[in-house]
Amino acid sequence: MLNDLSRHVINERLIAEHWEDMLRLAGSLKLGQVKAMAVMRTV
Repeated sequence: MLNDLSRHVINERLIAEHWEDMLRLAGSLKLGQVKAMAVMRTV
């Protein structure tokens, strides 16, 4: 479904492998413990 909306293919396996890290990051961003610019610099 999401692949139809994007020019790129979504790698569901990669998302599943890193789901816990993504949730932890989202929580840290929401609580203000980490700034988005700090995350972007690490990518």
